Amino acid sequence: MRETWLNQISPVLRPPSLGRAHTGQDKCGAHYADPPRIIYDHELVLYAGSTFHVETENGFIDLAPDSFVILPPGLLHAEINSGGKAGKRFWCHFDWEYQPDYEVTPVMTYLPGDPQFRLCRSAPGFVPAGILYGPLPDPEAAWTIARNLGKTIATDTPEAYLQSRWLLLRLLVCVLHQERPTQAGIVPVQNLASAVRQKLNENIAGEYSMYGLRGVLSAFDYSYEHLSRVFRRTYGVSPMQYVRAQQLVRAQFLLRNTTLQVGEIGRLVGFANPAYFTKVFRQKTGQTPMSYRRRSQ
Repeated sequence: MRETWLNQISPVLRPPSLGRAHTGQDKCGAHYADPPRIIYDHELVLYAGSTFHVETENGFIDLAPDSFVILPPGLLHAEINSGGKAGKRFWCHFDWEYQPDYEVTPVMTYLPGDPQFRLCRSAPGFVPAGILYGPLPDPEAAWTIARNLGKTIATDTPEAYLQSRWLLLRLLVCVLHQERPTQAGIVPVQNLASAVRQKLNENIAGEYSMYGLRGVLSAFDYSYEHLSRVFRRTYGVSPMQYVRAQQLVRAQFLLRNTTLQVGEIGRLVGFANPAYFTKVFRQKTGQTPMSYRRRSQ
């Protein structure tokens, strides 16, 4: 039940830096779009007034007015107002529990910047993995708490920051306390296979060879062969197959949503050699990156 893990959270907002709180409300015109990016903590977004489309490397989610989404760190995504009319969104960056050295962690990286996946601030194991989203159970209450949260954190005092933690907890409970939560991308947690998966996600943009992959996983006190067996038993693919699938999904996302050159996209997803990127892409998809881009438009 969702109540079980909600009883364990102790959320904390990202502290203000450079005089700006990482919490706010935006007016979103009919053509609003937030371009592809990676965030390093979690982001709660409330939507109103229009339908919003959140496209991720793993698929897309359409969110009706008075809906919410909680996006996890390290997920390549873009947001678009798809309803054809003005809307608004409230957003805040947070951790599910206290973590040190928060202010030195980047907020986000917009592409074509180089994401630093090793800095992603993962959720504790008791929080469901993946994306949480759905309709707001009580929109009026959620937006009232959100507005109070924005005003409180904007005062930028130690007392206000402590009060904001209480308001954030209220907001998360208001949003998430539902009989049937919607979750995308749920995976097992607190086991060896998921620890390997997390390590791979942190290094997903690396130029992987089998030797390089063994080096990444050498942090575990198990042989690569044992880790590979455990990973395959849990997820149905080898670590190398998982990495390649992730790289290609990200490449397809960038080909659809940006005008970056093919070679630059290959570099961003972990292929230093453009020709090798094209070769792998064609082997896995049956078409070249340029052909894929043309057919996706």
